[in-house]
Amino acid sequence: MRKIHVTKDGASMPIPSMGDDHLTNMCNLFAKKMTELKSIATGATDKFTSRLYGIRTVSPEDAADAINMILEQAAPYFMEAYLRGLEGPRNMLRDVYGRSIRLEGFDNTILLNPGDSQFDDADLDEFQL
Repeated sequence: MRKIHVTKDGASMPIPSMGDDHLTNMCNLFAKKMTELKSIATGATDKFTSRLYGIRTVSPEDAADAINMILEQAAPYFMEAYLRGLEGPRNMLRDVYGRSIRLEGFDNTILLNPGDSQFDDADLDEFQL
């Protein structure tokens, strides 16, 4: 897991040494990308209309896979925010996941194995930070 933050100008610093505002802004960047993917995947526009008007679409499965990849990059930032008790990043995750309580009804469900995704890193280029 990455524990070093690299700024736009190439400076490096440990994530735990980032200021609260800087840390929250990074979490916000990740959250915006994830929210954008979720919105594109759950949009009400049908495929024909999307194609006709040049509206980008992504399947819910691919969006969920991409969000999981983003979460892998974002985890150290959100964990640090959690350790500091920052409410903003916590609420961002609640919005992305669409919940704030235990997920019910999945106790005996067959889960995907790591690597079962059809979404690869090349498809994530537009959503990289």
